[in-house]
Amino acid sequence: MPGHRTCQVYNVVTALTWDGHAGLGWPDSGGIAPGSLADLVTTGLDPPRLAGLASRRPPSAAMPDLTLLIGVIFTAAPADVRKVVISGGDAVADGWHLLVEDLPARFRPLSAPLRLNW
Repeated sequence: MPGHRTCQVYNVVTALTWDGHAGLGWPDSGGIAPGSLADLVTTGLDPPRLAGLASRRPPSAAMPDLTLLIGVIFTAAPADVRKVVISGGDAVADGWHLLVEDLPARFRPLSAPLRLNW
């Protein structure tokens, strides 16, 4: 059936955004609109696991091509996250979490006894 897969993708995207937030009792979030609360995530598309996700078919205004978005949702890993904005404030920038202390530095002394001298 033509368009059947696109409708499934659209259902997944709306469940993860507008419908999901409304179901949680947050009708003023889940979309990008004036006055709407928004949490946004950007990912890099350069890792090998995301290769080939960009569509070769240009989207139309009537039915946007959601292949790239759904591919990122189901394929991207935490290491692919480049920026996270929560309620208008940066939480991650250039892949570094801004709201959590430097965990590698904190755990470095704990891992020192485990290092092997080859």
